[in-house]
Amino acid sequence: MLCDQCRERDAILNLTQIVENAVTQLHLCEICAKERGIETSVSMPKTALGDFLQAAQQQAAQIAGDAARCAYCGTSLRDFRASGRLGCAQCYGAFEHSMRDLLRRVHCGS
Repeated sequence: MLCDQCRERDAILNLTQIVENAVTQLHLCEICAKERGIETSVSMPKTALGDFLQAAQQQAAQIAGDAARCAYCGTSLRDFRASGRLGCAQCYGAFEHSMRDLLRRVHCGS
């Protein structure tokens, strides 16, 4: 199938958009997809969230009390390191000391 935009190269991406119950499909080649800002490579784009999760993993690896758990939901720092997610709102208080430096680095010291 040819690219719907340039009609020169094979389409490698099928983009489906739904706007007000109207479905449109667009088939794009790699070059036309990049022109629209769509990443087509296998590598993950570098994002603030990715940086945050990497910093969280590094911070959690340095913490000796890796087995500490939230008293409310039971989430541990090891769980946070593995998933990048806290279990509940009380986790912020339970892990406050451990996460304070991490959050300062993510927010550029502010």
